[in-house]
Amino acid sequence: MTRLSANAYDGRWKSYTDRSHRMFLERPALGDGQRVLDVGCGTGSLELKLLARWPGVRLTAVDACPEMVETARRKSALLPRVDWRVADAHSLPFPEESFDTVLSASAFHYFEIPQEALREIKRVLKPGGRFFFLDWSRDFWAMRLLDHWLTIRGRDYHRCYRETELKALLETAGLAVRTAERFKVGPLWGFVWMEAEKA
Repeated sequence: MTRLSANAYDGRWKSYTDRSHRMFLERPALGDGQRVLDVGCGTGSLELKLLARWPGVRLTAVDACPEMVETARRKSALLPRVDWRVADAHSLPFPEESFDTVLSASAFHYFEIPQEALREIKRVLKPGGRFFFLDWSRDFWAMRLLDHWLTIRGRDYHRCYRETELKALLETAGLAVRTAERFKVGPLWGFVWMEAEKA
């Protein structure tokens, strides 16, 4: 992704991100001092909302795209409480058991080897740590069409999954799924939300 497209991302996708991010502001109960990692942070829109909701969390955010992270740093210049990193989800640059909570919002469909990314997420979670996850779901017909089209045309896109496939991937990685819920944003976007715990 170029710097220009990273800068344009927020304007183009604001309604989408605002509506899908609501789950992260309603469901987790993040406490002061908790170490929270966002895997696939994009331009940092979720981080700004999380800090407004829970100003006491210690937030780290990673994305594999340098232009996205640069845009996020610029946006949050007045909120220097985020540790921004350019990093691949398949090889997270953190010691084992570093975080109380890991989040991932609309990024999983970019992960080329999802099993590796989930193993890394489990590795950096503390015992009993929680993983809150949101991504596109092939359980919706429109998303199946989009998935097929993007698999052919999308440069960085990998694929999206059905809820049952995601549950199996998380459980195999040692993340016990506690909650799973499907929902829509507008007429097109179909999502699955999951809450899991390090087993």
